[in-house]
Amino acid sequence: GFGALGGTSGTGTFVFTANPGTAGTPGVVGLLGNGGDGGAAGSGAAGGLAPATTAVIATIGVGDRPTGVAVTPDGTRAYVTNGSSVSVIDTATNTVTAIIAVGASPNGVAFTPDGTRAYVTNPNGRSVSVIDTDPASGTYNTVTATISVLSSPMGVAVNPAGTRAYVAVYDRDLVSVIDTATNTVADTIPDGRSDRRAVAVNPAGTLAYVTNRGGISGGDPSVSVIDTATNTVTAIIAVAASPYGVAFNPAGTLAYVTNADSNSVSVIDTASNTVTATVGVGFFPTGVAFNPAGTLAYVTNADSNSVSVIDTASNTVTATVGVGFFPTGVAVNPAGTLAYVTNYDGNSVSVIGFASAVVAGGDGGNGGAGGAGFFGGLGGNGGDGGAGGGDGADGIHGDDATALAPAGDGTDGGAGTDGG
Repeated sequence: GFGALGGTSGTGTFVFTANPGTAGTPGVVGLLGNGGDGGAAGSGAAGGLAPATTAVIATIGVGDRPTGVAVTPDGTRAYVTNGSSVSVIDTATNTVTAIIAVGASPNGVAFTPDGTRAYVTNPNGRSVSVIDTDPASGTYNTVTATISVLSSPMGVAVNPAGTRAYVAVYDRDLVSVIDTATNTVADTIPDGRSDRRAVAVNPAGTLAYVTNRGGISGGDPSVSVIDTATNTVTAIIAVAASPYGVAFNPAGTLAYVTNADSNSVSVIDTASNTVTATVGVGFFPTGVAFNPAGTLAYVTNADSNSVSVIDTASNTVTATVGVGFFPTGVAVNPAGTLAYVTNYDGNSVSVIGFASAVVAGGDGGNGGAGGAGFFGGLGGNGGDGGAGGGDGADGIHGDDATALAPAGDGTDGGAGTDGG
C-alpha cells in the first residue's frame, strides 16, 4: 500500500513584516509499500508598505521673522511673509528663488484660486499688497497694486470664486472686503469684537470665520460667523482663550480653531456653529491647516517648537514633530505630501514630509519531506516548495514619487527531501 498524502499548503497573509511560509507536513510512513509524498509548503507573506512616518526633511533659510505661508494651487512654489518682504520658495529644490518687497511687517498671505495673484497683509503699513504670481506674466513676482485699509490688517482669505478677499483688521472691530476685480475695498463688516487674528472662507464660499482674541477693547474670545452673501455677522461662537488661527476642512463641515493661551484646538460643527470637541496640543498653538483629504490637521505650537498632527476622525494627536524656533504659520501642498512651517524666531521654514518604507515579500516555506517506505517500499517524493511572497509596493517620499527601496519578491521555497 501507499502512505497518505502529507499536509496541505499553508496560506501567507498580507503583513508589513515579511514572514516566510511554513513547511509542509511530512508524508505518512507506508506500512507495506511506498511512503506518502510530502505536503506543499505555505506561500511567503506578501510585501507591502510600512506605516508612514512624519519628519522634517528640509530647513530653508528665509528673511527675518517669517510668519505667514501659502502654497500655490499647482504646488510648485511657497510664498512666505517676513520682515518687509515675501520669500518665494521653489518646492522642487527647496530654495528661495525670489524676494519681493512689500509693505511694513507683512503677515498673512493668500492666493486666488487660479494662482495668478497673492494678497499680502501689511499690519504696520495699514495696507494689502497684491503680487502678480503668474509665471507667464511680464510682471511676475512684482507688486501690482497696494490697497489701503483701516488700521492693522492681519489674516486674509480669498473666496473660492476668486472675486473677494476678506481681511481681518487687528485693532478695529471690522473685516475689510476687497473686490479682486478692482482691488478696492468694497465693504467693511463690523462685528463688535476686538483683536482679530485670522479669517477663513468655507469651500462653498458662503461663510467666513474670523477669530477674535478679545484682548484690546474687551470681549470674550470668540469666532465671528459672516454670511458672505449679505456681509453680516450671523453668529458668535464662544471658544477657549485667545483664538488665533482658523481653517475649514475640505468638506466644509468642520472648522478648527487654535486657542493660543489654552493650548488647545476647538472643533466647530459648521452646520450648528457649535464646538463639538476640544483637542489638547502643545504650548501656544497658532497656525492650523488640513491635508487635502481632510483626514489630518497640522497645528503649529509656537512655545513648544513643534507641530501637532491631529487625526480628524478621532480628534486625537497622533504625532508631534519638532521644527524650528517659534513656529507660527503652516500650509500643506495640494498633493498632501508636504507641509511648510514658518519659524518666526528661527528665520527659516521647516518642510515636513511623509514617507513609507518598503517591505519585501517573504520567502516561501520548504516542501515537506516524503514519507519513508517500510519493508522495501519506496520513499515518497518531497513536497513542492512554497511560492515566494508577493511584490512589495514602492515607497513614496515627499511629492517626488521616488521609491525608497525597490519592491521585493520573496524567493520560492525549496523542494522537500525524498523519503528513505
